[in-house]
Amino acid sequence: MIIKTLEYKLTEAGTYVSIPFRQNSGFFQETPQETRAGIIHLAEISAYIPVIDDTKNTLVDELNLRKAIFRVLDTSGYYHEVGSDTEPATFVAVKKIGPTPGVAYGWDIKITRLSTSPSQMSSFSN
Repeated sequence: MIIKTLEYKLTEAGTYVSIPFRQNSGFFQETPQETRAGIIHLAEISAYIPVIDDTKNTLVDELNLRKAIFRVLDTSGYYHEVGSDTEPATFVAVKKIGPTPGVAYGWDIKITRLSTSPSQMSSFSN
């Protein structure tokens, strides 16, 4: 599903901080997979962060080095929280530098979490 906002925090007790991404580039999906040990849930968030600058470099570097908890707001008005203190999500960013700024000049990001429980979902009024 398409996401409207993307945020992160480093611990469950932390405060969410917005991750700037190009609108309509963010997607969230969660798929259950049957294994011999039971059902596992693969949550995936992908988006494109445009424009390379010092602030975004710092953000991407921090999230590449530290585990985090992520939250997305979908177009139906529901938040999906991906990760927890015990099962944080993994963030991976690939820098895209095109022939000129504005054309593939940013990061493709992918956030994943594999867990025995699905991501937490709540209405935006929480």
